[in-house]
Amino acid sequence: NNYQHEHSTNGAYFIGKMLWQKGLDELGHLLTKTQQAYGGHLPGIFHIIGDGPHLESISRKFHHLGLDVSFQGRMDHADVPPYRVLINPSKTEVLCTTVSEALAMGKWVILPHHPSNTFFTQFPTCLIYKNHNQFIQAYSYALHHEPPPLSRFLRHTLSWHAATHRFCQLTAKVSTKKKKKSTA
Repeated sequence: NNYQHEHSTNGAYFIGKMLWQKGLDELGHLLTKTQQAYGGHLPGIFHIIGDGPHLESISRKFHHLGLDVSFQGRMDHADVPPYRVLINPSKTEVLCTTVSEALAMGKWVILPHHPSNTFFTQFPTCLIYKNHNQFIQAYSYALHHEPPPLSRFLRHTLSWHAATHRFCQLTAKVSTKKKKKSTA
C-alpha cells in the first residue's frame, strides 16, 4: 500500500459532492462544537473538497458559523494532500467508496454510528461517534496519533476481489432462500 503513512499531516478533510444530504449540516454543527471546545479555532487544518449544486449555500453557512475551514473545489481522492483524517458525516450511503479509499490509504476515518457504517467498524482506523462529545474526542485523538497500519487481511478486505467474493456469497444465500421457498 503505497499511500499508507505517506507523510500524513495533522489535517482533516471531507470529500464528496456538495449536497446537504451528505450530512454537511451535521458536519457544520460538529465542527462548531469542536471549534468551541478548542477556544475558537479548529485544531489542525480542515478542508472541504468537492463541488456540487449546494456548494455556495454550504460555504455561506460554514462561514456564517465562523468555521475555520477551506473549500478546495473538486479533486480526485488520490490527489488529496496527505491529511491524516477523513470525516464523513453522511447517513445516506449504503457503503461509501470514499471511506474505503481513505482506509486503504492508511488514514483515520471518523463516521457517525449508523447501520450504513457497520462494515467499517472492523478497521482499527475507523472511529465512530454517537454525539458531538464523542466526535470531538475522536477528532482530537485522530489528529494527535498516527493511524496504525492495517493488517494484510484488512487490506485484502478493502479489495475489489474481496468485495466481489462477499457479493457472490450474498447472492448465493438469496438464491438458496428463493429455491427453498419455491419448493416449500
